[in-house]
Amino acid sequence: MVCVTYTGDLQKVWINIFAQNPDLIVCCDKTKSLMDLGFSAKLHQNFDLVSLSLKNSFRLLDIKNRINNSKRTVAMEYLESTKTFEDLVSASNILCSLCKEVTKVVVIISCESLTVLLLSLLTERIKSQSKFDVFRAVRDLGLFVTKEQYELLYKCLLHHKQEIDIYANTTC
Repeated sequence: MVCVTYTGDLQKVWINIFAQNPDLIVCCDKTKSLMDLGFSAKLHQNFDLVSLSLKNSFRLLDIKNRINNSKRTVAMEYLESTKTFEDLVSASNILCSLCKEVTKVVVIISCESLTVLLLSLLTERIKSQSKFDVFRAVRDLGLFVTKEQYELLYKCLLHHKQEIDIYANTTC
C-alpha cells in the first residue's frame, strides 16, 4: 500500500499515482475527493504529462501517460462517512479487505483517509503482537496525527482489547 498526499498541485499528485502503477485508488468522501483531485465539474482532466478520464459511475479511471502513450485503467473505491466510531471501524475493515484483493493500492491521504488507513494498519499489527503501544506504532509509521485522531484510534482499538494489551497512555 502506498500513500499519496494531496499537495495542491494536481499534476504532481497524478504523476505520483501513475508512477505507483496501482490496481486500486482508495479515497474517503467521494464528492470531496473528486473535487480535490480536479473532477468537480467534469469527467476528464488533461495535464502536460498525464490525461485522466473517469467512467463507470466514477469507479474506473483511465490514466494515460502522454510521454510514452501508455494507458492504464485503475479501479476507484470511495470509503464513505467516517464520522462515528462504527463508520471508522467499518471503513477500516473495507480497506483491509480491498488490500487483500489487489496487490498495488494507492490511498489518497486526507484527514479522514489517514485515520482509516492508520486504523487498518494498526489492526493488522495487533494481530501479530501481544503488547501494543498506539502512540509508538503511529510514530513508527512516520505519519502525523492530531490529538483527536489519536483519541479516535485508541477508542477504536479498545474494541480489540480482549485480544491484546494496549499499554499506551489512556489519556492524551
